[in-house]
Amino acid sequence: MPTTLEIQTEQIARTRRPTECEPLLHAATKDLLRNNSFRITGLPLDATPRQVAKHLAKLAQMAELNLAAPHHAAVFALNPPPTLDQIREAAQRLSDPEKRLVDELFWFWPCEPGAAASDPALQALASGNADAAMKTWATHETNPTTSAAAMHNIALFWQLTATESEPANATDPELPQQQTLEKHWRRSLDRWEYLTSDEKFWDMVNAHARRIDETRLTTGFVSRMRSTLPLALARINAELALNHAQDGRKAVAKMHVQLIKDATNGAAILDKAADLVFAPTTARLRAHIDSTRKIAQENPEAAANAVRDLLAQASPTAPLFNLFYGAAQHTPKDLLDEVATTCIGCLVSYQKKTHDNQGFVNLLQRALPLAQAPETRQRIETNIRTAKENLAYAELQIGRASCRERV
Repeated sequence: MPTTLEIQTEQIARTRRPTECEPLLHAATKDLLRNNSFRITGLPLDATPRQVAKHLAKLAQMAELNLAAPHHAAVFALNPPPTLDQIREAAQRLSDPEKRLVDELFWFWPCEPGAAASDPALQALASGNADAAMKTWATHETNPTTSAAAMHNIALFWQLTATESEPANATDPELPQQQTLEKHWRRSLDRWEYLTSDEKFWDMVNAHARRIDETRLTTGFVSRMRSTLPLALARINAELALNHAQDGRKAVAKMHVQLIKDATNGAAILDKAADLVFAPTTARLRAHIDSTRKIAQENPEAAANAVRDLLAQASPTAPLFNLFYGAAQHTPKDLLDEVATTCIGCLVSYQKKTHDNQGFVNLLQRALPLAQAPETRQRIETNIRTAKENLAYAELQIGRASCRERV
């Protein structure tokens, strides 16, 4: 049974325009190339349904005999190697025409259609000689007949190189390393952007679609892929930016956001990509807001702890929103304002029930940075000021009582 978070995330997905290619957007994560079926199985790009079925049968037989997964020599070999189950799942994805076409879009093509087995560059890749492959593609990139396939392969090569070079330490890498990473990404993204509007390239994608399933993969599906590709690519960088920011690598996170901004229509695409990668976070926050309100309504004395939990979830989100949307007011950031107003209402109920002015002040001060609208900030500041006045008055009364006792 799907969780509330999964249902809310799916509802967000349904609000997207029907012109978007859902299989492409679903696949476009930071692990896109790690999950590619051709990379995992080692099957050639032009593998027939019979070859895929034969591969699945072989895997089933190996599983019955408790044999280890077969390993194939290739550039960018996965480490650790894929398991038998992962290879089986990848091979099964190749049986789905839409998923297969997405995986073909993000794997290496022969420069001559249908000649994957004899393509010199692909043979060089299979033997681990990436330099030879790149030299071959560089030559083909200047040839009008083969330029689209060669440019696609170079774009993919640099994307793979960049993806495999993403830092994982707790801090930002040294500047030279980051500059090299950025150079890899720009070499890839510049080519992808050119290919998005290249008719020869999309003629080739249509040819791939007809070979896979001419009935299901219509020109309409390919057209949606084409219009969605810029957003799909941006989503990958947006997810990487979010992960780096959450792990403290702020400079690399900003680099990925800037890569998106520098694309054609980058600002608009960045907003859409950010909405996609933040969908689970916003769904989780909305669920937490509802839970906090319910607790405060049913048991005001427990509202302070509920607000603490809500702030622990929401506070780290504010700098992440600023990274993507900037400091200006933005629709997704309205959720932070909703968190702030929820804190006000719940804490007022708590204060009336417990008269804990100090706890009231402390939590409102933590909620204040989340307030986006001027009126929300003013409400919080007014409540803080009133509570502080109550605290000062209470201290004054205690002091007067102490003086009377001494007299």
